[in-house]
Order: sequence, then C-alpha cells, then structure tokens
Amino acid sequence: MLLKVKVEPKAKPSVFQKGCKDSVSRIMRSKLINIVRFSNILRSANKLVANNSAYSHCLNPSYTFKCPSANFSTGSVLRSQLSESEYHAVADETMDSLTEFFEDLPEVAPCDSDYDAQYNSGVLTVKISDKFGTYVINKQPSNVQIWLSSPVSGPFRYDFIDDTWVYSRTSQTLHELLSEEVSEALDTPIDFTTCSYGSRKKS
Repeated sequence: MLLKVKVEPKAKPSVFQKGCKDSVSRIMRSKLINIVRFSNILRSANKLVANNSAYSHCLNPSYTFKCPSANFSTGSVLRSQLSESEYHAVADETMDSLTEFFEDLPEVAPCDSDYDAQYNSGVLTVKISDKFGTYVINKQPSNVQIWLSSPVSGPFRYDFIDDTWVYSRTSQTLHELLSEEVSEALDTPIDFTTCSYGSRKKS
C-alpha cells in the first residue's frame, strides 16, 4: 500500500558516503513511499554496509516517517537487524517460551474446554475457544520477523528491537498485545512479558 509520507531528518545527510547519500536522497525526494518496501530496503542496505567499514557512517543517520497509519524511525529498523543464526536462536527461544506459557495456561486461568495449544514446524496455533477464535504465531525468517494473526485485532509483523518483538506502526510489543487480549478473553490478568524476550531492554 502506498502512503504519503512526511520525512523529518534527524541527522544531516552530509555524513553519508557519496554512494549511499545519493541513493537515500533519491528515495527521500519521492512523494510516495511504500512503507514495507522501504523498511526492507533499509535492512538490505544495513547488511551491505555492516561488512564495509568505509560505509559505517550510513548506520548513524536516522529519519522519522509520519503519516496517518504509520510512524517509525529508520534508526530503529537498522538497529533491529539480526544475522540469520542470531534470528533463529532468538526466534526459537521466543516461540518455545510462548508455547510453554500457552500450554501451562489452563493451570492458572479458567480456559474453555475447547482450548488447545500446539507448536509444529515454527508455527504456534492457540485455540482459545470456538467463540473467541484462534491465534497463529509463526517465524518468518525471510523477513527476520515473527508474525501474529489475532482473532481480535488481525495480522501483525514484529521486528526484534530493544531485546523484544515490536510492531513498528504502534511500538506495541507482541507480548503486550497478547497480555491485553488473552487477559480480556479469559477475564483473568495474564502477563506474557515474563516470557523470553517478552519485555524491552532497560537502558
């Protein structure tokens, strides 16, 4: 989806090496930017410059994008980059911890007789009840993300930022959303932020 975006620079473009500066400048002059595509471009650029100290300056500038349905910083996108091995280690631990939490949930909260939690091949499926619906949480290695499908609020794509999984449009974490929705569904306070990578790193 194409959105009109207002770009607010937080650092002067002069710090860029010429090649990166020209490429970013062309993107910045565009009046229409595809939010998801642009964030993917930034991730690809980060991989290239991370292996070349001559372009390390490109990692410093940060731009904030504002539009009615999105508000994120390129700095956050760049800082969230994980290597393939790091991603799988963090995502697997996240998924294993969530699976254990959901499997143990009937012991601490009044769950429906239809409640069921299963984890197979990187996909966690949790049926709260026939009436409420089912959560699907899965790894998405190609995007270095974890994806969530909620029966209440729909689909979300989470990036690993500040030691947890964050939805860039709202800055809400995966575990915060699950805590809110599952607590309401079961009419019992449930805190998923105690899971592995469930809360932001304290500065």
